[in-house]
Amino acid sequence: MYATYRSCYEDTKANLLENPDGNQFNFSVNHIFGRYDLFCERLRKLISLLEIFDMYKFVHESHIDGIEIISLRLTNLYRNILKKSYDPLEFRQPDFDKDFITIRSSLDEIQKALEAFMDKAIENCPTAMHCLQLLERFGNLRNRCLNIEDKQWYAFQFYYNEINMLKGVYESEKNDTPIPRGYPPFAGKIAWARHLFR
Repeated sequence: MYATYRSCYEDTKANLLENPDGNQFNFSVNHIFGRYDLFCERLRKLISLLEIFDMYKFVHESHIDGIEIISLRLTNLYRNILKKSYDPLEFRQPDFDKDFITIRSSLDEIQKALEAFMDKAIENCPTAMHCLQLLERFGNLRNRCLNIEDKQWYAFQFYYNEINMLKGVYESEKNDTPIPRGYPPFAGKIAWARHLFR
């Protein structure tokens, strides 16, 4: 609507300029569109906050161990926003602009905490398979700021290292297989191979 209104204004002004003898627009563009620009800017800020909170809704639904702390921080921030007494659509009040900066700063801190939480959780995975499963769960958060692809590269490097370690164990023990106590030789070798497989 705003773009159409502005376009019509510019077209009409250009048409009037073609006829210098006729009446001209002597209106201040800032006077006509200034308030509307401020209102649109306020709407953009509100929409950005709503989109961010919508992006984080999957954090509340996640069952990753330890993510409850981040979910609680998001919930508290959202509740604090709802407690504000002013109307956020009233663009002439500067309270929202001050709070917007504070809210964005808090959201940035929460995002950094989520990234640090993901990094720590992945580094503490005992196996590459656990790491991949955890990455899938973090991927289900649908947070575009989490760099899942880099972490997948880490998981595949972890997997590669596991395979090399198992290869080393296999090469060193294949001729002199450790047989568990009470197993016949052939069954002991099968048990050793199954243990390596796990």
